[in-house]
Amino acid sequence: MADPASVRLAALVVQRAATALHQRHRLNQEEIDRTAFGRLVDKVAREAKELRATEFRGLADHEWAAAADCVKAAFDHIGVVDSRLPLRYAMDPERLAAWLRATAPELPAHRELTLAGRGAYEQLSVLVCIHVVAFVAKHPKFPERIEIEQLSRLERIERHVSAPGDEALAVFEARYCSAVAKRLDKLELFGVRLRDRDFRYSIGSAYMSLQAHSRGRILPDSDRPLRIEDLLCGQRRMLVTGEAGSGKTTLLRRVALWAARDGFPEALADWEGAVPFFLVLRHFFFETNGPEPERFLDQIGTLLRAELPPGWIRGLMDQGRAVLLVDGVDELTAAERDVFWGVWLPELLGEYPRVRMIVASRPAALSGGRHGHAGLPEAALQPMGPADQRAFIAHWHRAVAKEQPDRAVDLANRRHDLLNRLLLDRDLRRLAANPLLCALICTLHHEQRLTLPNDRIRLYDDAIAMLLASRDEVRGVPASAEVRLGEAQRKALLGELAYWMTRNGYAEVTFEEAVERVAHYARPFGGTADPDDLVRMLLLRSGILCEPGIGRVDFVHPTFQRFLAAKQALAHRDLGQIVNRAGEDDQWHEMFVMAVRLALEHDRNRLVHGLLARATQGTSVRADLVLLAAEAVGEVPDVDPALRIEVARIAAQLLPPTSPEEAVALAKIGQPLLGLLPECLDAPSEAGPGSVHLIRLLAEIGGESAMAVLARYAAAAARDGLPHPRLSRAFYAAWDAFDDVGYARSVLSRIPPRTGVAITSPRRLAAAAVLPCLPWVELDGDRDLLDRLCQVSGLKGAVVTVPTPQAMDLRPLARCPDLTQVHLVAPGYSVRWHDRPLDGPLQDDIPFALVPQPRSERLTSPRVTAEAATNAPTERPVSDIAVYLHGFEPTPPSSSAR
Repeated sequence: MADPASVRLAALVVQRAATALHQRHRLNQEEIDRTAFGRLVDKVAREAKELRATEFRGLADHEWAAAADCVKAAFDHIGVVDSRLPLRYAMDPERLAAWLRATAPELPAHRELTLAGRGAYEQLSVLVCIHVVAFVAKHPKFPERIEIEQLSRLERIERHVSAPGDEALAVFEARYCSAVAKRLDKLELFGVRLRDRDFRYSIGSAYMSLQAHSRGRILPDSDRPLRIEDLLCGQRRMLVTGEAGSGKTTLLRRVALWAARDGFPEALADWEGAVPFFLVLRHFFFETNGPEPERFLDQIGTLLRAELPPGWIRGLMDQGRAVLLVDGVDELTAAERDVFWGVWLPELLGEYPRVRMIVASRPAALSGGRHGHAGLPEAALQPMGPADQRAFIAHWHRAVAKEQPDRAVDLANRRHDLLNRLLLDRDLRRLAANPLLCALICTLHHEQRLTLPNDRIRLYDDAIAMLLASRDEVRGVPASAEVRLGEAQRKALLGELAYWMTRNGYAEVTFEEAVERVAHYARPFGGTADPDDLVRMLLLRSGILCEPGIGRVDFVHPTFQRFLAAKQALAHRDLGQIVNRAGEDDQWHEMFVMAVRLALEHDRNRLVHGLLARATQGTSVRADLVLLAAEAVGEVPDVDPALRIEVARIAAQLLPPTSPEEAVALAKIGQPLLGLLPECLDAPSEAGPGSVHLIRLLAEIGGESAMAVLARYAAAAARDGLPHPRLSRAFYAAWDAFDDVGYARSVLSRIPPRTGVAITSPRRLAAAAVLPCLPWVELDGDRDLLDRLCQVSGLKGAVVTVPTPQAMDLRPLARCPDLTQVHLVAPGYSVRWHDRPLDGPLQDDIPFALVPQPRSERLTSPRVTAEAATNAPTERPVSDIAVYLHGFEPTPPSSSAR
């Protein structure tokens, strides 16, 4: 209870503030509920007392009283308040408080307030305005007065203000795009914040394009993964799916930056001029409908909302210039997703059919949907292959070196060391296929260079331990005197908060809610630390909690929230909760997988058997729960063999898989599934989707036994005649999962290629030489690869990516006896092969297309370097090879071959 002096002071301040606002809105003060006013005074007095106890404990009594008196004096100073105080200030507490202080800037100096006293004055003014604005809004005549004022304002606008001209709209658009670029062009680099918590790196310099597999017939003549930008080419909308950490949000931010500042790459030239709106769905309500377009600036560009030209956003959508970048469908509840897919999105697309849009979600949040995802074509982000992993690691280390140039040599050594480990460790490569996990691997290696974890659960555990403890230890930062918590206690607090948020379906909470929960969970630890200080400590020093906006708290990545929640659920022995809510939504799906990996064997068996019981309790098997069980046991290297066999027995009812996601999930079961597979593929000449996904499943399982099954399938397919092109591509796509030479000998030697084969390393080239005939290859302009290309039998054409055609030396290619075509391609293009045999006679037309379609040029006489011109091999002139340039600037006639 506040003391009488505090109540008297609060009464004086509130009385003056309420009088001012009632004058502003022309409200009769005789109609005020006096009892309610008394409660208001008490509440302000209590909260002022709490404010002082928590944030101004060291402030002298006389200075606290002077700060409070300043608030009253400020209201006295303004005198009569009328409609010249804009409504946006009168009903926005923070704006009202700032306006109030600005009307009498001399008051703090007159009362000789110290810096701390001025802080108290500012916070007290906001506190009073918050409660008084809410109190005045409850006046019975308030809605009527506001409506009259707004109508009068609209009439004045119509009479005196014309719509903003093109120049004014262009200025506002430029300011908005600048705000978007500043907000979105920085990503936190995992691990670097251990030394500098404010370090961010530019997406513009560090973004790396990922491959995606098209769904919804985006490219009907190809089922080969392409760069995501190539799939967006020619599309106005797309649904991008991917697992946690696969790069969905980074892609959306990159598109926003292309639109706001950088300009789009050539593949997306038709998107040029688009204006981006980045929408994080968890910040909006989807009860009966979603946000109106005017709310698209609620997250980015908030300071410009007051200046938003009427109808600007709707006009951009109507013209087809707006691109909505919608993130986090999987963070909505099931009911909210129904509103998003079934109400808001169809209405928006119906009203604005030309709007551009990219929606991002995890696949698990899309299963069982009733609305068909608004007809959006789907692109599924693919795991990074070896080349992309190497490029990602190089990007990561370059970003660090840019901020720490004095460590450039050390960072280069660390990069080479990590790349060598990646080359030798297959389990590490599996982990590094996910961009988030690859970043964590870089982090752990950069900070500690210890033995790296070989499964993702250990990776998360090591990363959290590093973020919680190592940062301050490495930097020699002592623990705060007020907040002394060990690593285990901090982890427990974070775990309890994560589990509470997950149980309630929260992706983020208010700062006050976080303080309330931490206060509850910290009681067993004893001590005198204030809960507010605990939350701030976790925000500032743990690297696991962050503030996505003012007064909001969430985890730096949803994966950390689910991991900590799973550990805490097991600590509470909530096995029934984990089983019964598994598959409920994306959070519980991931929590179940993590809980199975973290649990002791007895609890692990109870969890999986409980889920299988749920999956088989009806007349038909619930495929989603069986796949979840398969995914979970696949995370445990030493799982009970009997349990793995039981999961395999039930999962066999789902063979062959019906999608790539099913193939990946079933493959987690591992070797026990191999004995349950069919003896041969169904109708190889037709290549139904089941056969293609079955090959993907075997590639995911990997190992000698899986390769033996694929060899059996390849032999059977070859006996039945020429395999379907889709089947041939599936066999070649599995090559990366096995030993290069062994797979080429036992599997690919029976399957004629239907696309050019990518040669990425000398070992892959040696394996390609084993094949009886390889008509076309794709490679970069590496001189070592070019020198050895003559080892490949039957080579008729090559697609070579080079930075400039002038740097290309054709002499090594002249040693390939059957080679008649070479296509030099500028960086940034993807190859799309036509569906026709490549081993027949080479026609004048080209058996592939490039995405995006570049400007191409056929050279009548190939240009080579000066050295090649004088030293070309005599047994075969280079001029026998037809050379094509794709995507380069036209060559002046004077530079023709000599």
